[in-house]
Amino acid sequence: MELGMLIQQKRRQAGLTIDELSERSGVPKGTLNKILNGITRDPQLETVKALARALGCTLEDFDDSPRPRALTQPEFDLIQKYRKLDSHSRRLVELVIDQELRRGQVSG
Repeated sequence: MELGMLIQQKRRQAGLTIDELSERSGVPKGTLNKILNGITRDPQLETVKALARALGCTLEDFDDSPRPRALTQPEFDLIQKYRKLDSHSRRLVELVIDQELRRGQVSG
């Protein structure tokens, strides 16, 4: 799906008019209309960031390509902690994770 269509979809989901999105984001209404109508296909990164902030989403939300999603901050923090563990501690963490996954399969 094109960027303009994705932004339009998010705008509608947020219940915002084009005027409200323009005001919240600081993106001029003319620029916004060009993006939404597909006239501007590759807007400035700062423009897209402003629209994402105004819509309460991330740049990743505008990317519909089939690739893995980015890590959340808590996921990243866990990875950083895991990397600091010695091999024995890593094995313990992996055992707990495996046990919890098995428990989830049984109860889920």
